[in-house]
Amino acid sequence: MLLSPALVFALLAGCTGSATHALSIQVDPVTALIDLPLHISVSGVDAGGQATVTAETVDRLGAQWSSSARFTADGQGQIELASQAPVSGDYSGVQPMGLFSNLHSDSSTALPFYLPPTPTQTVTLTVKAGTVSATRTIVRELTHTGMTVIDIRPEQDGFYGEYYSLRGMTSYMPSVVVFGGSEGGLYFSALTARMLAAHGFPSLAVAYFQAPGLPATLNSIPLEYFTKALTWIRQQPGVDTSHVLAYGISRGSEAALLLGANFPELVNGVVALVPSDAATGSAWTLAGKPVPFTSEANQPHPTDNPAAIFPVAQVKGPLFMVCGGADRVWSSCPYARQIGLELDSARNGYPYTLLSYPQAGHGIGNLVPYLMAGRTGTLDGATPQANDLARAQAWPKLLDFLSRQKSP
Repeated sequence: MLLSPALVFALLAGCTGSATHALSIQVDPVTALIDLPLHISVSGVDAGGQATVTAETVDRLGAQWSSSARFTADGQGQIELASQAPVSGDYSGVQPMGLFSNLHSDSSTALPFYLPPTPTQTVTLTVKAGTVSATRTIVRELTHTGMTVIDIRPEQDGFYGEYYSLRGMTSYMPSVVVFGGSEGGLYFSALTARMLAAHGFPSLAVAYFQAPGLPATLNSIPLEYFTKALTWIRQQPGVDTSHVLAYGISRGSEAALLLGANFPELVNGVVALVPSDAATGSAWTLAGKPVPFTSEANQPHPTDNPAAIFPVAQVKGPLFMVCGGADRVWSSCPYARQIGLELDSARNGYPYTLLSYPQAGHGIGNLVPYLMAGRTGTLDGATPQANDLARAQAWPKLLDFLSRQKSP
């Protein structure tokens, strides 16, 4: 039996959507650095109808991760993730990149936080309305083509690290040495260093415990250990040796501030994320002696041991700080404000920036945005999405701060 063209069209429309609209998902750009926002939209939904958008990917260990959210289309059958809040799903409120920062995994091999595979993350986006679906595959890059990656190990260079820089750089750029926090190893410090390098800032991630050849715990780490890394990066091509910054997260910010104060010939500025204004335990030594520390938990400008307070006025360069007002690990905003007061009083001539996010928690220290960086309770802010929203605002400001350090 021959079918009329009109009947064939109607049958096909019943398989793929309405006769007047084809369900589709649009992403701009389809390929971009992993820290850049994407514009995601859906078209072809029935006017006022609902559709579910799902993101699926894998992490560096091969574990499966996914997230989803359900939206109501407007009168033209369109959904704009940049301006619409989902009616249900893995996040709430308007979050243009909510599907990415709220990925979760049921795999037993998955870490508590998402670490993207290198050098690219492939994400499959699917939109489903009723029985009809459409997909779009996108690529999120952790580097530009042509990045130099150097693994550094204690037995050869005296410290454990990973160095990232763009090949073929035509000018000298501000450079960064990144220290993670109490998680140890190179987890977020390596990701941060890679992304900073992708934006043109040669960066060195340094582990100082919980890595092969290093101490197992954060205790009595010589500050001189870090000076080896600071000296090493100054010898690399493309590094502006007048603008080498120490970048520390949480306990790593203690090291960054102490290095800036005690080795100004090596450190030309400090980035201190969710910082403390005083040494909070027996983590560090200097010249073979323990760095004084306080026993007053969550007490800015402690009085039990004034020598524990970091002499931040001795830092010979600018200071960039980010804190969370809902920090459950320690009082990072009161600490950061106290650092600002010390600098105001000293009038040492170097500017400082303090970005305070009242709803964010300690997890904002992992500043690279649009990645699920932990839902562990203690690292969260006042809301599950507070850290994600703060990262999206703070990261571009950090990149702008670094770009302003470039020598004329």
